[in-house]
Amino acid sequence: MEYTAPYVVIEGAYPVRNGSPLQRNEDVDRPGTRVVVGRGSAYDLYLTRELKAATLVRAQTSPAVTDDFLAQNPEVAAGVKQQLEADAKRVGGVRLLPAASW
Repeated sequence: MEYTAPYVVIEGAYPVRNGSPLQRNEDVDRPGTRVVVGRGSAYDLYLTRELKAATLVRAQTSPAVTDDFLAQNPEVAAGVKQQLEADAKRVGGVRLLPAASW
């Protein structure tokens, strides 16, 4: 079997409120940190395996992540970078942590 280089790269991102003390992706996996993610999404599955101390809060869908993040007031959201960048522009007051390696 042979493999090729990836032909699609989907970047993940963590948005936080502008006033959040979180500055790096490594800051997210801490006790007391709640992360909103789309139920059943690739990021839900990945973060379920990878996060050891933070708590996942599942939105019904990935497009609902930012609205749930704002309504429920958890510390972080997670998902596809492009969608979350657009959402950050739409809602204001939100910034993305530097590029994730997940």
